[in-house]
Amino acid sequence: MRALTTIWNRSLSIAQFKGTQVKVKELVAGVQSMLKTLTRKMHHLSGGKPIKHSVPSEHVDDLSSTGRGKAWIQAAYTEPRDHALMHSMVVQDLWNLSSVNNKGHLVWNKVACRDFMRKAAEIVDLIITLVHIGSGPPLRGEEIIWDQISNGIQPRTLYLAFGQISMIAIRRHSKDTNAKGIDPFNVCYFPQSLTDAICYYILVIQPLERLVASHLYQDEDAVQTYDLFLYVKHGKRMTSTQFSITLERITSEHIGVGLSLQPLRHIIIAFQRAYIEELRVHREDNIGNLISSHTSRTADALYAVEEGQPEGFTGYTVPFL
Repeated sequence: MRALTTIWNRSLSIAQFKGTQVKVKELVAGVQSMLKTLTRKMHHLSGGKPIKHSVPSEHVDDLSSTGRGKAWIQAAYTEPRDHALMHSMVVQDLWNLSSVNNKGHLVWNKVACRDFMRKAAEIVDLIITLVHIGSGPPLRGEEIIWDQISNGIQPRTLYLAFGQISMIAIRRHSKDTNAKGIDPFNVCYFPQSLTDAICYYILVIQPLERLVASHLYQDEDAVQTYDLFLYVKHGKRMTSTQFSITLERITSEHIGVGLSLQPLRHIIIAFQRAYIEELRVHREDNIGNLISSHTSRTADALYAVEEGQPEGFTGYTVPFL
């Protein structure tokens, strides 16, 4: 008998990993709650009024572009075009991040700036959690934290397909890179609601984070980090350990079960194997297993399908977002 670490109940409504149980309906409700909270927190920064932003509908991202600094962001804009969030804050007398002294010099309010950066960090926590859960098979921590918004030494990870219809993540490295002697990659499409939220964050909020960080931390590396990566908090890229701690806290708040990287990865992959119809490719490997960076043989050994699957069950999709 094979040793399974993730087990379904017969109705495929509850998955269990080493004693931790997750109900499908609570996971779905939790993800929707995270998205609602993310939207509220982002709009709160501008007094509850969302900032107008746009990506031209005719924009088609160039997946072959490798030039330093190139990104779809260059085709997008906000209203007004420069620091729209800061403009909104000044007009509405919000946050008081800075003021002009009697000599006409701009002075930054460090207390207010730190509070803003804390609020921005909460937004980043929700975004990385939603990307991990709601945009394809969950990655390992060391794979997701490298998501890039513009080209650096390595090509960027995040692209936009046809305007702002869908964000695509193309991740070129995985745990198998050295083990197999090849450079594999996987591709996943983000749901529209998650795409919209990430675009808003990158275009509206992150520019002000970058500006505040340059004055608050006096660190040029912090500015460059915001230019490159999506998951940056307080001027530093999030680590895998920080992400795992964040993930456990947010899933506890919204799903009712605190899930760190390993249990959530096992459970979400078990959901995929149970609810999404199989598509086999070469060597009988399921494409869902391959983009999770493991073979179907590994999946059969570690990611259970069921304890007792209903007769005639062929798989169906759970709409997370």
